[in-house]
Amino acid sequence: MAINCRHDGLAGSSLLPSAKKLTESKLLRNRAAWLQRFARLSRQQRILLLEASLLLVIMRLGIGVFPFRALAATSGKCVSPDHPVPEPSTPKLPGDAAATAMKISWAVRCASRRLPFKFVCLPQAMAANWMLRRRKLRPVLHLGIKASPNAPMQAHAWLDCDGVPVTGYPVAAGFGEVAKFQ
Repeated sequence: MAINCRHDGLAGSSLLPSAKKLTESKLLRNRAAWLQRFARLSRQQRILLLEASLLLVIMRLGIGVFPFRALAATSGKCVSPDHPVPEPSTPKLPGDAAATAMKISWAVRCASRRLPFKFVCLPQAMAANWMLRRRKLRPVLHLGIKASPNAPMQAHAWLDCDGVPVTGYPVAAGFGEVAKFQ
């Protein structure tokens, strides 16, 4: 039988460390390990990770503060789902567009896992969209819904760039694209 340190009166004794202390020490070890991994990254990877972190926070705050119309204006031109995809673009960074899109995808995914808030598909797609546009690439942000008579409507956002899935993939079955921004 496990001892519950919170209710048995031993939590403050020297025999058993408190659950809070155990949790704090584990968090410190995790943070130290994360900082060591961060230090081993290349300079370019660290910059991408910090940029993604900042943009995720900004986009999440923006979604809560501004109307969607204002945010959509920064995401590109809204076109119908059957509108053709733009021609491949030329990246500003060294390497090809696909490699740049994959690096940004990595940065957004890693940052969204490490930040203390939950970042769902829309802020991830918007942050990656902004990062790709800043590098003169042409990402396509897709918005879709899944409607079912027995369940509430669900929405999803996903982003690709020059055929490379960046965020929100794989798209679950049943989502129909209602708009895209290019």
